[in-house]
Amino acid sequence: MEYECPKHKGMINEIRYRDLRKGAGCRYCGTEKRDAARRVPFETVKKAFEERGYVLIEKEYKNNTTPMRFKCPKHPNKETKMSYGSIRRGVSCVYCVGLARKTTVEVKQEFEDKGYELISEYRNSATKLKYICRKHPDKISEITYVNFSSGQGCTYCRGTFRHNLNSAREIFKEAGYELLEEEYINNRVPMRFKCFNHPHEDTRISLKSLQRGTRCYLCYIENNRGENHPNWNHDLTDEDRMYSRRHPEYVKWREEVFSRDGYTCKICYDDTGGNLKAHHLDGFNWCIERRLDVSNGITLCDTCHEDFHKEYGYGDNTEEQFDEWVNERKAIT
Repeated sequence: MEYECPKHKGMINEIRYRDLRKGAGCRYCGTEKRDAARRVPFETVKKAFEERGYVLIEKEYKNNTTPMRFKCPKHPNKETKMSYGSIRRGVSCVYCVGLARKTTVEVKQEFEDKGYELISEYRNSATKLKYICRKHPDKISEITYVNFSSGQGCTYCRGTFRHNLNSAREIFKEAGYELLEEEYINNRVPMRFKCFNHPHEDTRISLKSLQRGTRCYLCYIENNRGENHPNWNHDLTDEDRMYSRRHPEYVKWREEVFSRDGYTCKICYDDTGGNLKAHHLDGFNWCIERRLDVSNGITLCDTCHEDFHKEYGYGDNTEEQFDEWVNERKAIT
């Protein structure tokens, strides 16, 4: 049966006659009675705040999750809130632990103390704030209060601001280069530039690498070649270097032989990279006048080169021996 309790007008209840005879009644009255029995007395709540050294401003206690206004003796001019449940868990004043919400005036003062002028309103610690650095009055920067309070500052002072095409061109110009790109993506993408020492070469470098001190790799190779190389042994003669096959002229001869033969073995036509040898027809050890003669060289693979020297040995080899070896191979095949 439906009924209305005189203490709760407009709130309709339902109950069986059997339950009414057993003593059941208005469920709203029962809930209030239960809550009243469970509710902590106001004096107990007030005492809990006082034991922590706080002055409770509220005059009424609702429940242990409702924030209550109080004052901390260390911050008498500040008014903050905390629930009874939080005070029982040992939570402290937000001003004491540095978690109080900042005001725009407070944040602005912090910016001024570091030499910045705040030009936007403070909302929260994650919203970006616009400011002007006194060292760069024509630039407007943005930063969150979280990053600002952790020690970050003006990106122009640190050189970490996001560049554009114009600023990238200026950096390349200061390094002595000319940027050839018409679009700037980011500081990690290699960009074409003109090195005036190698104006016709395709040179590329990222802005990040340039700012770290990296320069034109062709200039680097030239400046670290030969006697300028840190591992250059000044005690060796040119004859020593030639004999060890490390002389620049010998390296050039070797490359010219490979290039002429198309980087392919002239016997078996193997063109696999990394297994080619530049073979001297008249031996390197005795025919000094033809050591750097391209016509005295031929490209062989590792296998063919080893087969020749197995038959004729190393040293004192001649072009006639090579022709004889080639004719023998042709006869077999």
